[in-house]
Amino acid sequence: MSPMIIRQSKNLIEDLRARWDEVDVVPINANLQNSGTAESPFGHYEGLTDFRGFQLKAHLKLSTIAMSGKKPIPQAVVPVTKNLDFSFSIFARGGFSDVVAEDCKFDSVEIGSNWRRCFRRCTFKGAKLSRNYFAGRFEDCDFLKAELNSSSAGAADAFVRCNFTKANLKSANWIQVRFENCIFDGAKFGRASISGSRFVGTAPTGEQLSDTLVTKVVYEDVPGR
Repeated sequence: MSPMIIRQSKNLIEDLRARWDEVDVVPINANLQNSGTAESPFGHYEGLTDFRGFQLKAHLKLSTIAMSGKKPIPQAVVPVTKNLDFSFSIFARGGFSDVVAEDCKFDSVEIGSNWRRCFRRCTFKGAKLSRNYFAGRFEDCDFLKAELNSSSAGAADAFVRCNFTKANLKSANWIQVRFENCIFDGAKFGRASISGSRFVGTAPTGEQLSDTLVTKVVYEDVPGR
């Protein structure tokens, strides 16, 4: 990548973040927290609601969304957070603590938070997710070149058909996690632990895991294992 392209890319990110300076983001954060969605003053970008560069300061939680006054709303009618583009966003005091998210973009976000419940067809390309905690189910999600170092995940978590190509998983602590048909090309492990995890269909190579704790790891239908 040439220096000119790098400068243009940085300017784009700065511009996407700066455009929110003139917007009252308080009601937007409130709408996101209360209903899992909101309108953007910038309309749509490539078919998704344009929240690129947004500063999320709300914790999206099903426990919050599922309340109307003091009367719980049945989980079956809880709205799904979907078709939102948060690329290049900074999640200053917010996060996706307990939501169902579909077809959302979190590319190159900067966040220190939790990702809980269920994420389907979401992208986290180049996202800075160091020390983040993952809990729940992730289906068809793309973590291409994501920074997942020192992150953690635990029992009952599942990653199905997810792409971890060139992701940084150094010092990660992903214990008793289920991986089904995921891609690990060029993923970096080391000083990490995946103890008790199960890999179905595919798995990182022995070389990738040479400096990783693999106690009681199970390989199911993985060629060469």
